[in-house]
Amino acid sequence: MDFDRLRGQVLEPVRSGDIARYQSYDWEKGRPGPWVSLDGVKVVIVEGLGLFQDGLSEAFDLRVWIDVDLESATQMGMWRDEHVFDNPQVELWEQVWMPNDADFLAKHRPDLAADVLYSPAPLPLPE
Repeated sequence: MDFDRLRGQVLEPVRSGDIARYQSYDWEKGRPGPWVSLDGVKVVIVEGLGLFQDGLSEAFDLRVWIDVDLESATQMGMWRDEHVFDNPQVELWEQVWMPNDADFLAKHRPDLAADVLYSPAPLPLPE
C-alpha cells in the first residue's frame, strides 16, 4: 500500500474540499493504473490493517478498529481468497501476511489508536 499516495491523492483533497483523484492499482501489471475522480465525494471510508501508523493515523477524522483476533481474521481472509476470489495464496498468507500483521499489531497497537473499538462476537466461517 502506498500510504503517501493515499494521503496526497485522496485524504488531503477530500478534507480540504477539493476533488480527489487517485490512481487505481493494476494488479495484473503490478503498477498504478488509470486515474479515478472522486468528484463530489465528501466522506471516504478506508479499510486496512496498516492504516493506524505514525504519519498516517492522524489524517483520519474517525478511526474505527474492529477487534478480531489475528487467527480468526487470517482464517476469514484465507477463506475469502480461496472461495470468493478463487486465489488461495496460502504461501503468501503463511510466510508474509501473517507475520507482517502480527508485527504490525505488536508495534502500532491500532486498538489503542482507535476512536471507536468494536469487538464483535466470533463469526463462523461460511460452509
